[in-house]
Amino acid sequence: MTGRERLLAVVRGEVPDRVPFAINIGQWFVAHQAWGRLPQDLAGCADEVEAMKRLGCDIFSRRCGGFVKETRGPGIEVVREQPEEHVTRTTLSTPHGALTSVGVFSPVAHTSYEKEHYWKDFENDYPTVKYLIEHTDYHFDLEAYRASDRRVGDDGLVIAAAQQAPLKRIINLAGPEKALLWCCDGDPRLNELMEIHTEKCLAFARQVAASEAFGMMSMDNLDSLFYSPDFFDRFCLAYYRRIGEVLHARGKFWAAHACGRVNVLKERVAAVELDGLEGTPHAPLGDIDLARFRDTIPYARHVVWGGMTCHEQEVREHPRERIHAHVQR
Repeated sequence: MTGRERLLAVVRGEVPDRVPFAINIGQWFVAHQAWGRLPQDLAGCADEVEAMKRLGCDIFSRRCGGFVKETRGPGIEVVREQPEEHVTRTTLSTPHGALTSVGVFSPVAHTSYEKEHYWKDFENDYPTVKYLIEHTDYHFDLEAYRASDRRVGDDGLVIAAAQQAPLKRIINLAGPEKALLWCCDGDPRLNELMEIHTEKCLAFARQVAASEAFGMMSMDNLDSLFYSPDFFDRFCLAYYRRIGEVLHARGKFWAAHACGRVNVLKERVAAVELDGLEGTPHAPLGDIDLARFRDTIPYARHVVWGGMTCHEQEVREHPRERIHAHVQR
């Protein structure tokens, strides 16, 4: 089987010739590339797709390209400044006021974090946040997807990374502490924002569904430490279910990113018919045993997708032989 045939067999519930080995190499690759520490086997690779092809992996990835174009309505301006090295200040100006965030890039970890979030005060910033969400639209870049799909070819499947669930959207704007406390407060205006955001995401999902794209992923970091069962029901269930209905009606794959604790959410994942969760880890990062999770989740189409941390992917002695022996079991 080719990588694409093998992955399609799994998604369809068939038995492949072996377990697919579809590593999520992205963050590891870009970090080691920046540090000048790529192993000899990957020297000269321009990006992670080239690296996965060179390694002979099955490519099952939402990182093969960017397929979302954002447009903003009248009066919204974006200004980015670098007041000092590795620090970026972004200001979103609207007719109702401005929002500012400060991001910091860490060369040591090769990742960024938010030092200051856009939404700082619920009452004062609410009109600005509402205007921003109402006047931001998402468009599927079909030509970019086609180019990535051609490049991956028979080695695998390209997934369109999309937006995020409404709760994650609020967390991104306000930070987890404020966002989750505001959710506890139960202000109906927060639900209104989430409903507006869901409609915007549905419009994007309809574009994906109408195309030849294999499927779509919600960029959520689904984790019960933030998405408690109660919050999932109140703020995310309708989003997942409605988008899933749109995508499944056209035979598309529907997944979410989930690199945290998901065991207590498995009945809800099944109820909204998520076809897969990307990056589900075992303990101590996660709280599942992969085989038991697959056997107990009450949704037959769900694909178990994870199980190896970045450290476990760095096999230093006889890596090809050991990995091939593992996936042939």
